Amino acid sequence: MGLFAGLNVLPKKSYATAYSYRTGRDNQRALLAGWVRALSGLLSPRPEAFSLDFHAIPYRGDTAGLDRHYLPRRGKAGTSVLTFFALENDSRVLCYANANLTRADQPGEPMRFVDFWHELTGSDPAWLYIDSRVMTYPELSRLNQRGVWFVTIRRRGAAILRRLAGLPAGAWQKAVIDTPKRCQVTVGSYPWADLWIDGVSTGLQTPVVGLPISCGRHRLEFKRRDLKVDQIESVTVNEGHELKRQVDLQGAGVDE
Repeated sequence: MGLFAGLNVLPKKSYATAYSYRTGRDNQRALLAGWVRALSGLLSPRPEAFSLDFHAIPYRGDTAGLDRHYLPRRGKAGTSVLTFFALENDSRVLCYANANLTRADQPGEPMRFVDFWHELTGSDPAWLYIDSRVMTYPELSRLNQRGVWFVTIRRRGAAILRRLAGLPAGAWQKAVIDTPKRCQVTVGSYPWADLWIDGVSTGLQTPVVGLPISCGRHRLEFKRRDLKVDQIESVTVNEGHELKRQVDLQGAGVDE
């Protein structure tokens, strides 16, 4: 899994001083290429559009050799490992990943994905959906020159703001973006269990803290196969509030 995600070593407490199980980027690219070749024909016969994004993973060990990146959950920058992902939009198949990036590498990584995809399929991606922070203007210009279409949110620099302020009222067109409101749940249980929400596994075990979720009614399911536990709790998460719930689980294995 670490190799697939683009890690160059298995995570360990003393990563900065005692590397082990080292792999190179060529190994990772070969694994990703095999993954895409095996699945693309089954799940995405005609892949054209991809969503690209970076994600910073907080690191709490020795900070030597690591950059500081913005951490959305904390609302501030912190020492972290920078990762990059590319997903095919229709099938949601992960097509590319890299977890061995520095701040200096960041602007060029989307173009490296384009090169990877071209080597694999013989053609460039038709569309890229990217955040404005992912690429610099020179890198966006390279996409233009290569004929790759992209959708991004443009950065609001001082020159752009001055130009927008000078436009007449008739030049504006109103638009409403309907985005789902998000809430959070914090759930604990005794004993611990795998947490499922609305029939889908979260991949997490209790306790789960600050998990983003859409507002409204949900079904929380706590599963523990070794204790024969499969318990369901119906909850309502209200907008602007974090649901906190502690559940005592019942089951044949728990009572023994």
